[in-house]
Amino acid sequence: MNIRQLRYFCAVIELGSFSGAAREQGVSVQAVSKALVELETELGRPLFIRDSKGAIPTSFGRELHEHALGAIAAFDKVESFAADEPVADPALRNDIRLALVVPPFGGQRAVQAGLERFLSLRMRAKVSLAICLGQEALPQLHAGALDAIITVGRYEDPDCDCRPVGTLPVGTLPVGAFFSENHPLAEQQAVTIEDLAPYPVSYGAALDNFNETIVNLYRKHGLTSPVTILRTDADAERFIREERGFSLAVGVPAFAPAAGMVMRPIDPAQAVPVSVCLATVKGRATPQVEKLDRFMSKDFGRLAKVLSRKG
Repeated sequence: MNIRQLRYFCAVIELGSFSGAAREQGVSVQAVSKALVELETELGRPLFIRDSKGAIPTSFGRELHEHALGAIAAFDKVESFAADEPVADPALRNDIRLALVVPPFGGQRAVQAGLERFLSLRMRAKVSLAICLGQEALPQLHAGALDAIITVGRYEDPDCDCRPVGTLPVGTLPVGAFFSENHPLAEQQAVTIEDLAPYPVSYGAALDNFNETIVNLYRKHGLTSPVTILRTDADAERFIREERGFSLAVGVPAFAPAAGMVMRPIDPAQAVPVSVCLATVKGRATPQVEKLDRFMSKDFGRLAKVLSRKG
C-alpha cells in the first residue's frame, strides 16, 4: 500500500468514477485502475462495485475512505514540513517555485491548483506556482525567491537562460479573441484577422512590453487592428464596452473569460503557433528545474491537455 494508491482511491470515491479520478489526478484511467486493482489484491477484498454508471464503494471501501483521508492528510503535513524546512544547498531541495507570466483571468485559482497538482505528480516534488505579470516575477527570480518563470510567447533576457519548451499549436491550445458578449463578432463561431481589423486590440504595457506576447506575435503576422494601451481598470472597461475592443489570449476553457465576455477562436487557417518558454537566471537552474525542462520539452502535450479541460 502506498500514498499514490490511497489518493486514487479517495478520488474515485469523491468523484464517483475512475475517469473523473484520473482527470483530477492528472493520470490515465488505466493508471488509476491498475493501482486500485493492486490495492484490492493486497487488502484481499473489493473496494468498489464497478458498473456502466461508475464506481460504487463497498461497505469496506466506505470505512477505509475515512482512514485513507487521515493518512493522506498526515502524509501531506510531513511533506509540507520537509519542503518548508530551509535547505542550505539549493541542489538538495526537492521543491520547484515557478511563476506563470500571464495577466489575471477567470478561473485563475482552479488553473493554478490544477497545474501545481499535475506538475507535482510528474516531478515527484512540491511545485508551487504563482500567476503574475513579468515585472512582478523577474525581481523574485533574480532574488532567488523563484526558480524559473514560464512565459506564453518568446522571452529574451541577457541575464537569463530562456529556452522554448513547447508551442501552442492549432488544435491544442488555440489563440482566441476576447470581447464583450454584445460585440458585433460575438455571433460568429470563429474570427479571422480581417474580421478583427476594424476593432481596436488591447495592449497592456506591463504585459506586452515584457516578452513576445500573443498580440505582439500576431501583429508581426498580419494583424492590423489599431492598438489601444490600457493603463487602468477604467480604461479597460471603457475599451470593452464603448470602443468594441478586444484582446488576444490563449483560447482554452482553463482561461475562462470574465462575466459578460466571450471568447472566439482565431480561424485555424490563420492561427500562429505560440512558444512557451522556461527562463532561469544564467547558471542558476536547479536539478529540479532541469528535470522540469526535460519533461516539458519531451511531453508538452500532457500539460496542454490539463489546460484544455473544461471545468
